[in-house]
Amino acid sequence: MPECVIVVNQSEICLDNALAELRSVMPVDVISSPRGLSAGRNRGGFAIADRVDFLTFPNDTSRYSPQFIANLVPRLKGCAIGAVSCVDELGPRYAIPNEDVVLDKENVWKILEPGLIISSTIFVDSGGFDEMLGSGASSPWQSGEGTDLLLRIGQRPTVCRFMGQLSIFGKFETSGLQPRDRRRKLRAYGRGYGFVQSRWQYSKIRRFRSIMGALTLFFRSKGKYNLRDSVSIAVGRVEGLLGRTFDQREDQRAVHR
Repeated sequence: MPECVIVVNQSEICLDNALAELRSVMPVDVISSPRGLSAGRNRGGFAIADRVDFLTFPNDTSRYSPQFIANLVPRLKGCAIGAVSCVDELGPRYAIPNEDVVLDKENVWKILEPGLIISSTIFVDSGGFDEMLGSGASSPWQSGEGTDLLLRIGQRPTVCRFMGQLSIFGKFETSGLQPRDRRRKLRAYGRGYGFVQSRWQYSKIRRFRSIMGALTLFFRSKGKYNLRDSVSIAVGRVEGLLGRTFDQREDQRAVHR
């Protein structure tokens, strides 16, 4: 299986020196794109799709173990979509099983974008990520792009291979942020979560549970979230479900850069 890397540069910084060592191991191309995770992933995915069988979309803080690719490739045989565990300094984000499952409106939420491995053909045919969703997008809906993509793909029966024995490592989503910026990001991510639930017409019970789940996160996930974090997430989810924000700030991005 051919291996190559596309680095999507969304800054004015030259990356030649930083990539010199990696380029000695495998082909690395650098392209540019507008700001926004979904825009960057789409530019990178479409640019490389005709050269590889599968695509994966690590974040700028993601790390693979030395044997990750070697362990992953044999497990992809016979499947079109896979998912591995995403682990940060506080532990796994979700419990990923080791089994093949048909994508549905519940299990898609366990698959985080850095842990997604997708057939390049399916990715191109799907149209990629909705660039109005995700961190850095021009809309208030600053998450949910991966879930939305999988929900679109899952409109036809599609099997995903969950591979919980494999992990990709990264930083917790609010790592290093000051409290005010932390709550801003969590609320913005909550908006995307709620918006995707509304777009895909989840039941009223499911929507209510998502709000209550956010409000109790500080209790259920001690060490990850405090009470103000939980309230911020819940408010964001309500905003997303309603399709509007409660304040009139022009810039609703999750993080200022």
